[in-house]
Amino acid sequence: MTWNDSMKIGISEIDGQHQKLCEMLDEFYDACTQGKGADEVLRFLDFLGAYTNEHFKAEESLQREVNYPRYEVHKAQHDMMRQKITDLQTEIATWGATVPMVRSVNQTVTNWLIRHIMGFDMELKSYVADVDRRKSTAVYPAV
Repeated sequence: MTWNDSMKIGISEIDGQHQKLCEMLDEFYDACTQGKGADEVLRFLDFLGAYTNEHFKAEESLQREVNYPRYEVHKAQHDMMRQKITDLQTEIATWGATVPMVRSVNQTVTNWLIRHIMGFDMELKSYVADVDRRKSTAVYPAV
């Protein structure tokens, strides 16, 4: 899940948060390839739960600020991921960090992050760019 410029939405705070999420996912993946995934999975999920809450709040705040028309749909995606993280934490606490569970966490988070950034966040990027264009080309009456 290496960060690259194609993932940028053009808002430095959000892009920085996305980049941090990718870096942490890469670190978790590296731990998995070294056979340390079971040891690291709860730490990763704890980080992910806390970090995504802050990240989602920032994205949702931006969306409200620009009157994003798909705010509720986008927020529902965030809420589903929040719940998924909680469910994964509960499952691991109940059953332990098995190899299939560690793989599931890695695949679930990677797939969700790619789909979310490249889908939902790119839609937000387009909307914000359109709002910015409208503001910059607005015609103001002469005074």
